[in-house]
Amino acid sequence: MRMAISLALACAGLVTALGAASPAAARSCEPPHVGDIEILSFSEHGIGCHFAHELTVALLRHHEHPSDWSCRHEHVHGRIWVWDCSKSEERKYLAVAYRNPPHGD
Repeated sequence: MRMAISLALACAGLVTALGAASPAAARSCEPPHVGDIEILSFSEHGIGCHFAHELTVALLRHHEHPSDWSCRHEHVHGRIWVWDCSKSEERKYLAVAYRNPPHGD
């Protein structure tokens, strides 16, 4: 399990490193609360915390994103997934690694 979490954080960290114009340009936002979903890593660049929160909620609850954004949703391991979204021409991005809650029996 620890390895899966490390892999999810590494994936999100790689997206962060590749998408940022400079390390100082990346902003630190607290991750939003999205029901029972545990956010493991949350990073944005160029969109601000408010829009990053709105986009994260739309991605995690509805699997929806603005049509002018390019987003990938990747399964890492078990209940761990990563959303990687960007608007490349404007050097904007959002990366979220998260764990879905266990399904009830």
